[in-house]
Amino acid sequence: MKLNRGLWRYASIPEFAAMVKAATMAVAGYTIMNFFYAGGEYFSRIATVLTWVFMIFGLGAGRLLFRYIKETGALHFGGAPRQNREHYLLFPFCDATENYIRTARRLGSSAPAIAGIIDNRAGLLNSKLLAVDVLGQDRDIGKIVHGLRESGYPVTQLVVTSPSVPENEMRSLLDACVEAHIGLSRISGAQDVRSLEDSGSLRPSPISINDLISRPSVRLPSHGAIDTAAGKRVLVTGAGGTIGSELCRQLAEIGPEKLILADHSEFHLYKISLELQANYPRLDIKPVIVDVREAMRVRHVFENFAPQLVFHTAALKHVSVVEDNPVEGIKTNVVGTLNIAQAAHDFKAERMVSISTDKAVEPKSVMGVTKKVAEMLCQSFDRNSQFTRYSIVRFGNVIGSNGSVVPLFQEQIKRGGPVTITHPKVTRYFMTIPEAVRLVLHSISTEGKAAEKRGSILVLNMGDPVSIDDLARKMIALSGARADIDIPVKYVGLRKGEKIREELFGPKEMVEQSPDGSFFVASSVVAELRLLMRAIADVEKACVEDNAERALLLISRLIPGDAGKAAETPPIAFH
Repeated sequence: MKLNRGLWRYASIPEFAAMVKAATMAVAGYTIMNFFYAGGEYFSRIATVLTWVFMIFGLGAGRLLFRYIKETGALHFGGAPRQNREHYLLFPFCDATENYIRTARRLGSSAPAIAGIIDNRAGLLNSKLLAVDVLGQDRDIGKIVHGLRESGYPVTQLVVTSPSVPENEMRSLLDACVEAHIGLSRISGAQDVRSLEDSGSLRPSPISINDLISRPSVRLPSHGAIDTAAGKRVLVTGAGGTIGSELCRQLAEIGPEKLILADHSEFHLYKISLELQANYPRLDIKPVIVDVREAMRVRHVFENFAPQLVFHTAALKHVSVVEDNPVEGIKTNVVGTLNIAQAAHDFKAERMVSISTDKAVEPKSVMGVTKKVAEMLCQSFDRNSQFTRYSIVRFGNVIGSNGSVVPLFQEQIKRGGPVTITHPKVTRYFMTIPEAVRLVLHSISTEGKAAEKRGSILVLNMGDPVSIDDLARKMIALSGARADIDIPVKYVGLRKGEKIREELFGPKEMVEQSPDGSFFVASSVVAELRLLMRAIADVEKACVEDNAERALLLISRLIPGDAGKAAETPPIAFH
């Protein structure tokens, strides 16, 4: 039975089965030989049975005792005191959790101690897994952690061992951990829990930042975009940015005839083009260095490639940076959008999609004002163009993008804090990068076009706004630390141009919800294109002269409700 080859510390049911077989074969062989040679004259039935039992006990007891000592450290008196070890709670009650506990025990004091198991199935309460108790459900975590700390078990983490925990359950766990001031994480390589073999593999890694949104992910149908984009010449401005690069990946998957990547950053353009060429070697990819503020260069690109679909993601989007550099913000966000929209019209592109932001609603910052004017431009072009259709997609804050607060918090947490928040009551609407790209693709799909009116704006249903204070504390919990204990949270005050609350729709916008509730279509009065372009020409002239004060004065007059601020600019007609 090869019992001599098995390592005692890994003794398990297969080894026990082999012991039973070995003992049975030995006793059976003795009994047969006894009857063969002695006719069973000296054969004792009770002795035979006891021999079989004692053999199994003798073979198994030593192995089980050795494994018990190795896994529990019963004879190990060196190691770290119980109070100095990390104590984890595990979720849920499953095979992965069993494997985690076994590995932790084999590693002894170098691994975290397991204080208990959390599981939302009421029938498992007070059950045991390898002598570890199921202590309660996720709603009981705060009470459980408090009780364990008073008993001398300082719990610091809840570790999710299963890769298949639903989104709603993960969000519930996150909220409970933030309230209990413990971290939430999952084991590295959760997809293959059998790989756990050392203390490094037991160390938890952060939960995905997408789990920070306290709502289910919106699943917009995008199959209609395949019919629209496949086999077409597609231009993406800002192709090296967070949204632009992900959009290029999705478009490359669809298979356009030609994918033109436009960006003013050589490095970002090189990076995304290299990635796409490696992953899609048969796709015709054309990287071009373009500053959307240069009208002649933009027209040259349109003339050379004649794009049929145009996705305009290039923008300056950091509120504080644009606030300090208003002229540059106006040049990129307003003049740049005008250049792309005009070229799309003149070269008869089928469709142009422009990316906007919720900061364009009742704007209080320079960035918000510039994006609002960009929206107005695309709306006016859409109302007046006979061939090209213009779509506007209004984003909230995109989690994980370069302009999001999330990367800032991640860097601050990595440094050990403090995590800086402008105001304890600040809220923002959030969406994930996949949601943002799906909304953009949906705008060109057959489903999106069916719900669209001329001059309308598509907005994702992002649920309720998220508290930035709550977001920061959840991110601290995801990192495995505790807010205000391990990492301080500091309030620094609102910066110039920032609002406490953002809005998705203006007071005069008419809003319709899609039949499935996944997005909204907003429409409003639209500026007269001829007058709007004349006013923007005056703004551009002030920018060329680097006259920031005059440029701001002129552009602010373009926003509905603020007319009359600059006498030299003709009033804009809305219809």
